[in-house]
Amino acid sequence: ISALIEIVEYSKDELGNILIIVKGRTLECILTFRSIIGTEVFKNKNITTIMYNLVTKHIINPDEESRVIPNIENAEDELGGPVITTQRTGNSLYSFFTMLSASYNVGFRIHLDIAGGRLEFISYNYTNKTINQSVVPPVIFSNDTEDIISDDYYLNDQNKCTIAYVEGEATDEGRESVIVNKDESKIGIYRRELYVDARDLQKDPEMSSQEYEETLYSRGMSRLAENDTVENFTGMINSNHLIFGTDYDVGDMVTMVDTDFNVQTDSIIEKVEFVVSPEEGVQISTTLGKSLPSIYRRINQLS
Repeated sequence: ISALIEIVEYSKDELGNILIIVKGRTLECILTFRSIIGTEVFKNKNITTIMYNLVTKHIINPDEESRVIPNIENAEDELGGPVITTQRTGNSLYSFFTMLSASYNVGFRIHLDIAGGRLEFISYNYTNKTINQSVVPPVIFSNDTEDIISDDYYLNDQNKCTIAYVEGEATDEGRESVIVNKDESKIGIYRRELYVDARDLQKDPEMSSQEYEETLYSRGMSRLAENDTVENFTGMINSNHLIFGTDYDVGDMVTMVDTDFNVQTDSIIEKVEFVVSPEEGVQISTTLGKSLPSIYRRINQLS
């Protein structure tokens, strides 16, 4: 696990004991250093391809040489995620990638290749390691097996929306619009509607009506992802039989079971925090689920 040191705190008490606290973010924070300049339009591209193209354009081989971040390379594109048509104006690469990740279950990371002296950007499909699949060995954290030292569980449906009405640019006939319905079984009081003003999405002269509708659909998907159920589990993990980086990793979907709360949930590992101290050694705090206030701040913290 590699990170940038960004915060250093020194303190000394009345006895002269010195305390040094060092904090930083994993290398994905590099993606916050570059902004999407202008409007990027992608037609019928895989999610991973979109990410690799943007890293190439804004980090590896930008038009302005001063924007180059040396020694970063793209991994091989395995064409992960669905094929979509979308566009984006402004904001950081990290924010856009996080939105795509939340909407389409595609992860990303920057790996430090020490031997090769390079950084490798990798985009990938999430790995399903829940108890309900049989393709790979499942990963289950449970207080019954003493994996969970302490935990907090939070569930909030207050801002959840199930259907989005997306309106784009105006035409002579009115505004272009699409409906994005995540769950047609939700009707009556269970149907929750969201209006999305997407007039900033302009129809390119070379873009067909179907491609523009797909662009509006992509915007609706991203806004619904932002207005979904907030379900969050944060636990201090001390597993003797599961090893971070080998058995599970950030981006994997795993199963959490807490018999005290009577809760079993399948969630994506959103964040892993390592707390290192002389007294306790290394403790791992794992956050599962999606929490709306932090959906655009899911860079792994090390302290």
